[in-house]
Amino acid sequence: MASRYHLPHQVISGRHTNDRYQAHTFPRTKREFDREAYSNELLAQLKQGAQKFKDGAPIEPKLGSPDGVFLEVTLNSSNSVTEVLQKNKMQVGATKILPNGDRVVGLYVPTKSMNALEGLLHAYGYGDLGKTGDPPNSGRVEAINSFRAANFLSFWNDDRFRLPDDENTPIWWEVWCAPEHETDLEKMCATMGLEMGAHENRLRFPESVVVPVLASKINIELVLFAKFTIQELRRSDDTPEFYLEDNDVDEQLEWVDDLAQKVKWPDVNVPYISVLDTGVNRAHDLLEAALSVSDLFAVKPQWGGDDTGHRALSSHGTQMASVALHGDLTHLLSTTSPVVLQHRVESVKLVPPPSFPENPEEKLGCLTESAVLDPEAASPDRRRIHCLAVSNKDRAGSQPSPWSSAIDRLAAGAVNPSDETEPKRLFVVSSGNTDGSIQHFDEVVGPTQSPVLDPAQSWNALSVGGVTFKVEIQGPNTEEMYPLAKAGELSPHTRTTVDWDESRTPYKPEVVFEAGNKAVGKDGYVVQMNSLDLLAAGRDMTHKPLAAFRATSAATALAARAAAVVTTRNPELWPETVRGLLVHSAEWTEPMRKEFEAVGDYKAQAKLLLRRFGYGVPDIERACASASNHVTLIAQEQIQPFVTGKMGYCHVFDLPWPKAVIESLPGDTELEVKVTLSYFIEPNPGRSASIYPNRYQSHGLRFDLRRKEETVSGFLEQTNALKKQGKQKPKREPDEGWVFGSTAVSAGSLHCDVWRGDAAKLLTRDMICVYPVAGWWKSSKIPGKNSQMARYALIVSIKSPSLEIDLHTPISAIVSPEIETTVKSEVEAFIDTEVGNEK
Repeated sequence: MASRYHLPHQVISGRHTNDRYQAHTFPRTKREFDREAYSNELLAQLKQGAQKFKDGAPIEPKLGSPDGVFLEVTLNSSNSVTEVLQKNKMQVGATKILPNGDRVVGLYVPTKSMNALEGLLHAYGYGDLGKTGDPPNSGRVEAINSFRAANFLSFWNDDRFRLPDDENTPIWWEVWCAPEHETDLEKMCATMGLEMGAHENRLRFPESVVVPVLASKINIELVLFAKFTIQELRRSDDTPEFYLEDNDVDEQLEWVDDLAQKVKWPDVNVPYISVLDTGVNRAHDLLEAALSVSDLFAVKPQWGGDDTGHRALSSHGTQMASVALHGDLTHLLSTTSPVVLQHRVESVKLVPPPSFPENPEEKLGCLTESAVLDPEAASPDRRRIHCLAVSNKDRAGSQPSPWSSAIDRLAAGAVNPSDETEPKRLFVVSSGNTDGSIQHFDEVVGPTQSPVLDPAQSWNALSVGGVTFKVEIQGPNTEEMYPLAKAGELSPHTRTTVDWDESRTPYKPEVVFEAGNKAVGKDGYVVQMNSLDLLAAGRDMTHKPLAAFRATSAATALAARAAAVVTTRNPELWPETVRGLLVHSAEWTEPMRKEFEAVGDYKAQAKLLLRRFGYGVPDIERACASASNHVTLIAQEQIQPFVTGKMGYCHVFDLPWPKAVIESLPGDTELEVKVTLSYFIEPNPGRSASIYPNRYQSHGLRFDLRRKEETVSGFLEQTNALKKQGKQKPKREPDEGWVFGSTAVSAGSLHCDVWRGDAAKLLTRDMICVYPVAGWWKSSKIPGKNSQMARYALIVSIKSPSLEIDLHTPISAIVSPEIETTVKSEVEAFIDTEVGNEK
């Protein structure tokens, strides 16, 4: 049966203005201060803290004494850390946030800067008032709550439980330092006899270098306070956890051979899924024709390229490659139709064989860079989707890590800043799995209690969680068993971000794919069952040609496959656009939708559900093509967010709504508009980046849709302060009808929302503005950064409830050119299996 999603998406690139932009500013409510008393209080704290540090700081004679003092400063939430403290050669270190929103900052004040800091505080208390009636330096001083002497924890930016129990035992530390201080750090470590990671194992970001250092807590503290070289410290773990499963499957060689005969194998000029895993055994009838010998890589040649598994598990990379190529074999093995493949796989062995040491955490970012750059050097013109199902069990949470930041940098094409031809890259990353051990039902820790694992907090990656539609339990003695999750609910294997800070972290995972289920036995214990898993090619073609496969690894492979199909159908699409289309095509399952309906217009609860379900289950058909009543508009554009330290430009698009058709509909006909904005940021981790999104992101982008009965000039005034006619921003009516609302957009590089409303209300909602928000590029001293161009993909769709309403024909008459696309038989035949949807 032909899909109704067979019509081309419409391109609206170029249908916009390019205007200089300035954000609206709003007066802040000022606190009342007795400035003399406050000045005296801060001066006393400053002097007391400085003296206490001098009296108690750990000193190593070989390193000398610091030419200054280390302090801990508490700031209120009204100003940025750099605006307040990074002046007069003072150096800002680790920044943490308190439950009340205040910030705690590690600060180094050189001796020559102490007089300037004291003078600033004194002038605030006793200087002449300015023309506005404010004391001198009021913006900086009134943001400061207190000073005190710094200690080790002032520069510790990791969980407290990760501190070593024994202060004398050497461990690996992540030492974050500014690039200009790296040489000083090397000299001090050499003086102390501390081992440092080689240069190739150091991650470099625009304003930070992450250096692995092997030292005891006592020795790293001596280096910390001898001279300001260390911005912050975190712990580096020796063994990242790789969540794998391995189940035996009876030999079914005839099934494999029968399916292999039905496959029409692709040539080499197609998109590739690059599987970063344990290697792949290509000597399998379902893999060999789509994986060349020359496409087996390893980050260390001595590991070899074959699938050697991990620890006690026999394989993982082979199953990943199988699912990425074919999807779930459960349904394919019974098909009588031809199977047309239009993408291939390549394998990069990122996980060492069991006989080799584990990859230390501090090297994961560098190893991942090698896993990406080496195959690119061998075949630079390939279109790739990078698939990563490796997780670090010891690092869960929203804070950017060196590994997740390395993925962000690779995605942004910013590994080599001097190379303007470096490509952008699409990463599909697993969100990590819950505990896979056998547990009693009463002891199960579910997805909402299990935070997403590193590196799935990567802003630019498409992070993948798990859903399940597998509820049929088969096998002996299973009569009294029942599935742990119902069809359409989250897979028991998946993780979520419900406990992440709402205002500072991206929504992860963005999408969910089939990840399998678990069963509950009559004794109450939760167990794995092959019938609730996916099916994949096994590592050993001779003895185990098929293997059960499950959890978010399987879901990630399915997501990478979906991205490859979209890329094949639309070869001119950017990685940002492919990611955006997958999210844009996603819809919540019926159980998920019922939970959204239950919270109604309570957007805070809706946003929590978004952190559980993401944007739902993608549909490859919808991602690849439009339907008569469901039309997708795509713009791939470049924008200049900043111009030499000031806000840059905004784009205002005219949306080609078919107004005659809309006007002909009954006024209460509900229409749906979905907007997705996808772009890649260049990361700048470290210091305050973990609590200030605009310090981590190079730039941010947002969108605003013209509101009901809002004039064109009124819309432009509301979105751009440079268009303002009067002194004050005009009052604006609340924008109702959105599922999440404008406050849902806080961090991340992908923003998506859905508006639903009467057809009559949509007629004037025919303009959308894409505008920049602050990022570290804006104030960067790196030549060219504060005026750099950035790419984005804007995806807007309009959907009518009735299949009889033709929106595509009138829209296509307005828009030109089109993205030529056809949904192939492969998508039509196997879309349900691969994505987990029901038609």
